[in-house]
Amino acid sequence: MRLYYPTDEQCIEEHERWPVWAYEDKYVSGIFAFMKSMVYRWPSWAPRSEFLFYNKVQHLIKLVPHFGFNRVFKYMFGSVYIPIIENATVKKHENQKWPIVVFSHGIGCSRTMYSQICYDMASYGLIVAATEHREGSACMSRYYSIEDGKKVTNWVNHYQCEREENEYALRNRQVHLRSKEASRTLDVLLALQDGKNVENVFVLL
Repeated sequence: MRLYYPTDEQCIEEHERWPVWAYEDKYVSGIFAFMKSMVYRWPSWAPRSEFLFYNKVQHLIKLVPHFGFNRVFKYMFGSVYIPIIENATVKKHENQKWPIVVFSHGIGCSRTMYSQICYDMASYGLIVAATEHREGSACMSRYYSIEDGKKVTNWVNHYQCEREENEYALRNRQVHLRSKEASRTLDVLLALQDGKNVENVFVLL
C-alpha cells in the first residue's frame, strides 16, 4: 500500500522530494500488458462508448512491440512526478486521530494510479491507504519475501482473461480477494495506530 496523510510541510515547494509516478519500468510494462489484454478481450461489463479513442488506440497497441512501449511512454510523458513529500511529518491533530480511508484501485491500475484523488483527500484531513491488489487485476504488483535471510522482490503480472474463460467466475474470485486485502490494510493501520509491532508487513513506498 501507499499511505497519503496530512502534513504541515509545503509539498508544492519541495520539488526535489517528489516521488516519480511510474517509478519502475515493470509498472509501465504492466500498463501495456493490461492495454493489450483489453484489446484481446474487452470486459463484458465495460461499455466501449465511454472510452474515448479506443477504436484508434486498439490498432496502435497491436503494432507497438512490448519491449518498445517503455521508450514510447517516456518519450510522450517524460518523468511524471507526484506533488507529495515522501516521509513527511504527520500533521498534528487536536484529537490525535485522523479519519481513515482504504482506497481500492480499479482494474489494470496500481496504488499510484489514483494518486491525485488520494492526495487530494489527504489534504482535507484524511489518512488514505491506497492498497495495491495482488490477485491479478493490477497492471503490475509486487511483494517482498525473506529467503535465506535476504529480502526478495516477487512480481505479480496482470492476469489476462482468456476467451474461453468464465469472466464472471474470474472477477468474482478477484473481488473476494480484494475485499480481504482491503480488510488486511485496515487491520495494519489500526495496529499501527495502537502502537503494535506489525510483523511480516512490508509497506510499499
